[in-house]
Amino acid sequence: MIDPNFGDPGWLLTYVDLADRIVAGSHPPIADVSPVYLGLMVALRFLGASVATIRSLQVLMLIAAAVFCALAAKRLGGRTAAIATAALILGNRAAWVVCTELDPKALIFLLTSAALWSLLRGSNVAAGILLGLAATTHPYGYVLLAIALVCRAWLQPAPPGGGG
Repeated sequence: MIDPNFGDPGWLLTYVDLADRIVAGSHPPIADVSPVYLGLMVALRFLGASVATIRSLQVLMLIAAAVFCALAAKRLGGRTAAIATAALILGNRAAWVVCTELDPKALIFLLTSAALWSLLRGSNVAAGILLGLAATTHPYGYVLLAIALVCRAWLQPAPPGGGG
């Protein structure tokens, strides 16, 4: 499978390096980083998490995101859709590689998939909070937020009496 101890090019250690400096009491210049993901890295490094542990948590994020997507697919298309969705996500080698990089992609996938599932369950507040976190995790979270709002409007049942 994936070896969580493989060496990293320097650009992948940016978040861990920044988190370590913050935990050490330094105030490094911070530009072009995800505030939510950096906060998570600071908390994990403060608690003593190694790079291998962080990668393992990100693998768990991918698995949880696949579960949320499968639950959403089940709600929309039944059991076969759920199984196909989980298989496509978990069978995608690129997803496994990307989730071990030390950047926000695994977190944003988890947040947006949980938001989708919440939206389909009618939990608008939970979906809003999750999409808000996703949007502050990375700028393309805003695109996902817009898509979610369109989907929510599309899935919204018509008002009694036909609405007109």
